[in-house]
Amino acid sequence: LVRISDSLSGDILPQVLNDAEGPRYVEKTPVIVFLLAVSGGCDSVALFHSLLDILSNNQSSDGKMNFIVDSCPFPCEMHVAHFDHQQRGPESDGDRLFVKNLCDKAGVP
Repeated sequence: LVRISDSLSGDILPQVLNDAEGPRYVEKTPVIVFLLAVSGGCDSVALFHSLLDILSNNQSSDGKMNFIVDSCPFPCEMHVAHFDHQQRGPESDGDRLFVKNLCDKAGVP
């Protein structure tokens, strides 16, 4: 737990933090963000499916993905950035569309 006043400052803090219950606390839960570079080639697509399977198999009761570290679940998000090697000319556009469709189908931004 971290005191709100440890991370905020200003004249409004005394009004926000001091009430009948005393100082307020907020719980900080780290969110792990995976940013995966996917070119559309077999290696990066296999990595995409593998990570998605791992995270999807560890969903919490609210449907959010979790990453397990030492038997402790951490909420996480998976995002994809298309990586264009620029080695295949116009065919690279097809790779970009393939990756976009792959992500759209899986619900991955």
